[in-house]
Amino acid sequence: MSSILKTGDLIRSIKRRAFIPNSQETFTDEDLLEMATEEVNIGLVPLIQRMHEEHLIYYVEFDLEAGKRRYAIPARAHGNKLRDVALVDENDNVFEMHRYSLNEISDFTNTTSYINTRGFYIENNDVILVSFDVNIGNKLRMYFYMRPNHLVLESRGAIVDSITSSNEVNEITPKSGAISNITIGTTTILQCTNHGLSGGDLVFLSGTNTTPSIEGFHEISIIDANNYSIAYSTASAGSTTGNYALGIAVKKLRLNSIPNNFLSASHFDAVQNISPNKIICYDLIANSINQLSTEISFEANSVSDIVVGSYITEAEETIVPNMPTELHPILAQRVAVSCLEAMGDEQNKQSAERKLAKMEQDAGTFLDNRVEGANVKIKSRHSPLVNTLNTLGRRNRRW
Repeated sequence: MSSILKTGDLIRSIKRRAFIPNSQETFTDEDLLEMATEEVNIGLVPLIQRMHEEHLIYYVEFDLEAGKRRYAIPARAHGNKLRDVALVDENDNVFEMHRYSLNEISDFTNTTSYINTRGFYIENNDVILVSFDVNIGNKLRMYFYMRPNHLVLESRGAIVDSITSSNEVNEITPKSGAISNITIGTTTILQCTNHGLSGGDLVFLSGTNTTPSIEGFHEISIIDANNYSIAYSTASAGSTTGNYALGIAVKKLRLNSIPNNFLSASHFDAVQNISPNKIICYDLIANSINQLSTEISFEANSVSDIVVGSYITEAEETIVPNMPTELHPILAQRVAVSCLEAMGDEQNKQSAERKLAKMEQDAGTFLDNRVEGANVKIKSRHSPLVNTLNTLGRRNRRW
């Protein structure tokens, strides 16, 4: 089995295949990674997609909103292409959507049916629902091919060494204010004018003067727009009332290092350190970055799939090709062919091209038919028989 090629290993493999000496000025390491990224997008992704075996597939869900028909195709979709569109009800049942062309839009101006309410068309980079007549509370699901990230030097990424859970003041959507009064009792009530908080929120209390102390993080219950309580018993309160700040439950990731390009304003991706080297989480916003302790924290719910050993990079960057490990040598070979062509080495280029053709032919044996014992069943989705049985299948049930 092929081993994972992080970008340092990938560069060495390319140089070896193209007979490029280490002491040369024709190609920098950054040049080779730029070429590799191009080969991923123009060569390997189309190769993967031709197999129709759902590699690189992700999905996003949008809550359907009253009066809203236009929903944007995810910006990270390769070629702004969708694999499928579906409606999902409150019980997670998935229903087929029907795509219509632009010249059919006028057909739905004065008509409504259960099919029309599950219809859509594409305009620029948006999915537009044919009808407003959809159940609010349901979701619109878009399946798409994730565009692999841009390959960068390993110094621009980091590895997760350990993960701990904690609470922090929310720096992503900060909210804070002064406490004007504290009412003691078996539950403690805090008065804060127009606090704007919600039940179940965490707050960090500071500068208070109670016995026992209520300093620190607490989950709150809302009383009204100006008062909330914490399930904490107090016996007395001094004249100093203090302040509150919205808190957040986080996962702290201790990294092997904090690269210089990791800034508080950056967005981040997490990538698997095992095949198929997929993007686990993407477009993450860091709640805090601590250079001294080499820790970076994210909202806990957004990073539940990150494990020790995962790679953390800036969004849309990666230090390992985001595809099955068996394709990594093919990527190195494709870049080597381009290098040999650029150097005018026609003889070695032709030899490298023959080897590449054989490697890509062999790639089909592991990319295609991923479950050999259960081939995909051929089923006509819109045959006369299916249309006759409209009311019998879950897929055709009215919303």
